[in-house]
Amino acid sequence: MDREPQDGLTDEYVIVRLPEVLRITGLSKSTIHRLIISGDFPKQVPLTDSKHRNAPVGFVLGEIKAWIKQRVEIRDKNNSPQR
Repeated sequence: MDREPQDGLTDEYVIVRLPEVLRITGLSKSTIHRLIISGDFPKQVPLTDSKHRNAPVGFVLGEIKAWIKQRVEIRDKNNSPQR
């Protein structure tokens, strides 16, 4: 899922919406919200100053990728042979 930087933007400055996060992670909407509440998933970024319940939010793509990398590292650590 590597993106070509547009206008010099790297993944640290690319905002993705929830449908793309669901696709990237394979998680359900409710699981992502539960992980956000527990502090185990990157927080949402407000896209407007609105305080309304359905105000638009997104996620920083670089943070989502870092979270996935962390999950892979945990898997690999737990599956490494014991010495």
